[in-house]
Amino acid sequence: MKPKIEICCGSAQDCQAAQRGGADRIELNSALALGGLTPTLANLIEAKKTVTLPIITMVRSRGAGFCMTDAEFEILFADAELLLKHGADGLAFGALNADHTLNAAQTRAMIELAHRYGREFVFHRAFDCAADFDTAISQLIDWKADRVLTSGGEGQEGHGIETTVSCTPLQRATNKKR
Repeated sequence: MKPKIEICCGSAQDCQAAQRGGADRIELNSALALGGLTPTLANLIEAKKTVTLPIITMVRSRGAGFCMTDAEFEILFADAELLLKHGADGLAFGALNADHTLNAAQTRAMIELAHRYGREFVFHRAFDCAADFDTAISQLIDWKADRVLTSGGEGQEGHGIETTVSCTPLQRATNKKR
């Protein structure tokens, strides 16, 4: 199977360039320098006018980690629903607890939201901060996540290649423990 090329884009114009450049799908963000935050609704709407590739939208409100309060989550959930209603082909989201376990309630709610709209759910690189990869991947499989973005627990893509797994849908897990 040929690998798919997914490009992180920070604007509708970036999405157009990614499509012209041969990307297979797009992850639309804002604030790429902060690791990617939720894009504006206007950027998604504009991108969907001219881009035919699937556009997964980041759902993250700030660059300071992956733990969030219930109040922060409620706002993100509302943002996610608006993005889906306006054509997002999926959501990239990740939530952790203070002990670096996956936040089950927040993650499952976001998975269910994406699937209710018939869209894809991608657990983003919060996975690389999880305390235990095997437990985290097993949970994501059980909760019906569609994909996981990971650098294999390393700070830079490519350095953790021996740990990363590429499966769609998620079917297997790595044996490396943190």
